[in-house]
Amino acid sequence: RSPLVMGKPNKPMLDCVMQNYHLDPATTCMVGDRLDTDILFGINGGLATLCVLTGVASEADILDPDAPKPTYYIPSLGDLATLADSA
Repeated sequence: RSPLVMGKPNKPMLDCVMQNYHLDPATTCMVGDRLDTDILFGINGGLATLCVLTGVASEADILDPDAPKPTYYIPSLGDLATLADSA
């Protein structure tokens, strides 16, 4: 048997979370500050993604053509209301 990798950004971990908490991918958004783990985790699971720029990722990282692309990004969680108002 080949090993099963469970951590982010691999889908088996997300499948487990979605099933245990009865989450609907159509109404779930992965929020994080790392493109290569948090955002890729959401993308691999078919979720909307939100990158918060108060951690590891910068706007320049998001604009890199080779980087995973979040659905949304905001400067900080404090800007979440502004994003919700524009949706």
